Amino acid sequence: MRFDNDDGRCHSAQQQYISSSSSYEQLSSSRLPKFQTAYADIEDRKRRILTFDIEKIDSCHINLTIEDCVCIVGNREYTNVIFMRLCVRALMSKRQGGFESTNVIFIDAGNNSDVYQCVNFARQYGLDIKKVLQSILVTRAFTIYQLADLLINGLPRVIQRFDVKVIMIADLLNLFTNDPNIDRNEAISLIKEIIDSIRKTLDNILVMVSFQQQHNDRHHHKPYAYHKILLPRFDKCIEITNNNSKINLLDVKIYNNNYSKKNCNRSLLLEETDLQIVSAST
Repeated sequence: MRFDNDDGRCHSAQQQYISSSSSYEQLSSSRLPKFQTAYADIEDRKRRILTFDIEKIDSCHINLTIEDCVCIVGNREYTNVIFMRLCVRALMSKRQGGFESTNVIFIDAGNNSDVYQCVNFARQYGLDIKKVLQSILVTRAFTIYQLADLLINGLPRVIQRFDVKVIMIADLLNLFTNDPNIDRNEAISLIKEIIDSIRKTLDNILVMVSFQQQHNDRHHHKPYAYHKILLPRFDKCIEITNNNSKINLLDVKIYNNNYSKKNCNRSLLLEETDLQIVSAST
């Protein structure tokens, strides 16, 4: 469930689920090119909307599109579930609320992705589990500079090889907030460079980034400072936290930075199970 940074090879989620040692060659096979008019391409992009299949969130019309750069902030458990859910939905047809992306690139900066969540969602949707896992290309970065090189230099090369409409970067700040040796100013500069590079080079691709909501303390180089830098750079943000008064309830806040109107920012309550269970009508 990775692609290697040094040689650009890609590995699918199926390998981690079945055998991490087996090589994966199927996705590198040649495909026949698809042709369409420029007008049809524009219309196709306008119609391509990725939904969460969570009624309360989708009713807010957040509308994740192929032109968006989106972040999800919150407890790692919840952001991981959301990402695995959206990985599967990105591979589904537009009729089902998906993106019809042939592949999804998943960059695991926190080294904690859970392939079994993908299996769970694929099974609930009645999809071919093997095909879903083969279509999720995942890499893990283990140092800050490896991550930066991957996101700034590696992604454009990989995108040229695969039909990708969605890229997910999980737990982006993990390496920065847990490295006691990195200089804070250097970290902030590198984070800015990463986000700016993603926005400039990844055209016509939905980019989703997650990071944990952490409190200030002396061990974590002021994560709130990172949040202050990051949040305004995204088109849309979703924040998921535990409700302070009721167990098993989640507070969800949705921010749309593309619009200045206050009513574009929404707050709602979700059951924890809403993240795990798909709609019966899908």
